[in-house]
Amino acid sequence: MQFHPSRTSPKPNPAIPLNRLNGLHYLDAPGAVRRGEAISRRDIVSYFANMAGGVHLGPSKSGKEQTHALVQGLINKIRADIIDGLFFELLSIGQAIGRSDDLKKLVDTIRAISECEEHARGSNPEGS
Repeated sequence: MQFHPSRTSPKPNPAIPLNRLNGLHYLDAPGAVRRGEAISRRDIVSYFANMAGGVHLGPSKSGKEQTHALVQGLINKIRADIIDGLFFELLSIGQAIGRSDDLKKLVDTIRAISECEEHARGSNPEGS
């Protein structure tokens, strides 16, 4: 039987919630390995943001050119089911951060500030 990630991969273990991971440790942990060199999740995100047109598109000013070259060397070299492996890793990173307690706190804070500003302007956020 051939391994198929969407059908045969183990379910997440609820006994180890992802939210317990420290965000900095999570981003600095290896997300890929190329030529024996570990590439952190932070560097994978940086590659997509700066080199693959995600945010800045252009020469890197972070001094990460060598790491970005390692990441670029993995494009179309690994697969996760039908998705390029690095795109899958980027999606996984986004999901993990999006579900984190820290991001939930940030969202709650932004909403509270927005509600305070609307109240101060005298507007009704319900639209009535």
